Amino acid sequence: MASVRVAVPSGGAMKRVYIFCLAPACMLLSNMATAQEESDAVIEDIVVTAQKREQSLQEVPIAITGIDGDELIGNGADNLADLSGIAPNVSIADLFVPNVAQFSIRGIAFGDPDANAESKTGVMVDGVPRTRTMGLLTNAFDVERIEVLRGPQGTLFGRNNLAGTVRLVTRRPGEEFGGDFRFALGNYDLRKAHLAIDTGAFAGGMFRARL
Repeated sequence: MASVRVAVPSGGAMKRVYIFCLAPACMLLSNMATAQEESDAVIEDIVVTAQKREQSLQEVPIAITGIDGDELIGNGADNLADLSGIAPNVSIADLFVPNVAQFSIRGIAFGDPDANAESKTGVMVDGVPRTRTMGLLTNAFDVERIEVLRGPQGTLFGRNNLAGTVRLVTRRPGEEFGGDFRFALGNYDLRKAHLAIDTGAFAGGMFRARL
C-alpha cells in the first residue's frame, strides 16, 4: 500500500497528514504485472538463408516472409500451392496439369501454360533451382522452413527470379533414430500418407528418407 505525505499549515504549526492512496497503488501493481508478462513473452526468431548466409529474419533487408514447418502443418499445407493463403502478395494457380503451377508475386506472373515454359518466379529446393513450370508444386511435408522473397532477386539467384524467389529448405537428418508420419483424409476419397525416417549415426554419416 503506497502513501503520500502532505504538509498542511494549521495555527502556525505544521501537521502531517497521511493520505493513503489505494487506487494508484493498484494501478502501479497492475502495470508491473503487465510489464512482467511482456518481458516473459518471447517472439520466435526464424533463421533464414535468403542472402546465402544464416541471418535472423528481422535483419534481412529484403521483403521476405519466413514460414517454419510447424506453421505449414498448422495451416494444413500440402504443397507449395497452399502458400496462397499463408504468404502475403503470393498467388499460385493450379494449371490442371499434375505438378504444374503458375506463381504470381506482387502481380507478376507468366501466363504460358506449357509445362516446359520458364517461370518468372524462382523456386529452389535445398539450393537447387527449378526453372520450369513443371515440378513447381513441391510437397510441403518434412519441410524445415519456406522463405518467400518478393521482388526481383536476380542479383542473388540469377535468371528466372523476376517476380521473386521461393526457397524451400527440407529438414536435416537427426542424430538419433526417429521419424515423422502424417496421414490425411478428405473429400472424394482423398487419402494421403507421408513418412520420414532418420537413421541416426549410420555408416559414418546421417541419413533421412522420405516416402
